[in-house]
Amino acid sequence: MRREAIYTIVAVAVLALAIVPIGTAVFVLGFVYGDSPCVMCWEQRIAMALIALIGLFVLRFGPRPKYIGLSMLVGAYGMFMSLRHTAMHASRDIGQGFSLEILGAHTYSWALFIFWVSVVLMGALLLALRESDPGVIRTWRPLEKAAGAVFLVVIAANIVQAFASTGPPPFMGQGDPVRFSFNPKHWVWSLEEYRPAPVSLRGRWAASKPDASLVNPDPAAGPLAALPSLRATGERRLELSLRGTPTGLDYDEASDRFLVTTARGMYITGGSLGDVQRHTVIDTGYSVDLARLAGAAFLDSRTVMAVSENKSFVILRENDKADPDANFRYFL
Repeated sequence: MRREAIYTIVAVAVLALAIVPIGTAVFVLGFVYGDSPCVMCWEQRIAMALIALIGLFVLRFGPRPKYIGLSMLVGAYGMFMSLRHTAMHASRDIGQGFSLEILGAHTYSWALFIFWVSVVLMGALLLALRESDPGVIRTWRPLEKAAGAVFLVVIAANIVQAFASTGPPPFMGQGDPVRFSFNPKHWVWSLEEYRPAPVSLRGRWAASKPDASLVNPDPAAGPLAALPSLRATGERRLELSLRGTPTGLDYDEASDRFLVTTARGMYITGGSLGDVQRHTVIDTGYSVDLARLAGAAFLDSRTVMAVSENKSFVILRENDKADPDANFRYFL
């Protein structure tokens, strides 16, 4: 293969790596959707940045074996970290997992694929080299200059996000990172990950996800027999200020109140369903991926629970002294 063709492939690969996984993660998922990387996400993102940086060295100084070998070592490290991250959640049910999804797969699953592709490409580059290929200092072409400029911009944005969500040493990444915000009041610099954690070989057990499309809608075919037939005795329009369509409903007789859920909201109303007494909007993308809330229940007169479509759940307790800024990491 001609040398210039190899450099073009490497430049395109650096651009793709900087724009798609690293750039999308910081600009779209981070700055737009407020998603913050956890401590293992940072490990994977840093490894991707190092592979892109090594690619720039190849474009500048030639495809020396030490550069290609180092990139393959970093790629192997990234595959290990992404496999370790994926293994923590792969045994869960469909739809369950950590943080945001892209095309139906969580970001750490995509990282495993990206590192695998990087290792394969570096191996192919090694095969394309000639044994007597000297390494020379090159002058970058416009495409290669663009790759370098994009890399610097993306890394600068990641530095901003890392400082806001992780902080300077000795602070480090968080297992459940706070949603990203440009407001310093909402920054959390944590030392929690330094604490020892118990090791479990069982992992998390998860029940299979029910599929409503496979259920026979005929009540006679259900597990309960001799059910009485019900008929609607009346209907009325509710004038509740809800954000979205109700997805769950429960009634607490002791307090004469209803609990109503929407896709992300939880609302406590009076017994007549005429007024909203309390409400909050859950940040379903924080920590455990809650997906869409689908059910509601009172655990006691002041404690409520919402269950999502993927069987993850959240439990809330009424607090008259709740601080919105302190609760920013949990709610929107």
